[in-house]
Amino acid sequence: MRAASLPRLLACAFALLACTLPPGTSAARRGGGRRGAARVRAPATAAPCLEVQAMGARAAAATDAMRARMREHVARQLRVLVEGRVLNSPRGYLVDGSIDALEIVTSADALEISCSVRLILSARQSGAMLAMTTGQATFKSARRSRPPAETHLELEVLDSAVRAAGDELISHFALRNAT
Repeated sequence: MRAASLPRLLACAFALLACTLPPGTSAARRGGGRRGAARVRAPATAAPCLEVQAMGARAAAATDAMRARMREHVARQLRVLVEGRVLNSPRGYLVDGSIDALEIVTSADALEISCSVRLILSARQSGAMLAMTTGQATFKSARRSRPPAETHLELEVLDSAVRAAGDELISHFALRNAT
């Protein structure tokens, strides 16, 4: 290696080191304390990520399609937390949940479908649980001569329960950030 290239190599090494230090670190600690030296900005922090895990089911009546629908609904609903910068950790968050109960009671003159779900928000890096919410919904109807499409109603009740749990999670963090 030639002697003239050693200073250039050292300058590149210090510039790379400066890029890896967190934003807000003083210029002297970044290696840019000399006057006239080129300042290298640290890369902007990435937007926080909210990863929705596969949903579980304690309820025997819950199907894989219902668990997948719950996951999609939660991902769409909670996206507002990271897009609105309510949650702002660059390392991100994990959301886990389950369909805790799904009961369908049919009788000669009535139909009742009830569902309860649970959502758990945790920090990605530490795994610490930040919040847990639950949601419940019930549909009651008098039976008519023609039976309603129960599968469609089950999905609507599930969506309502998930919406309630997600709204509770969103309002919790909105209130926490307002104070």
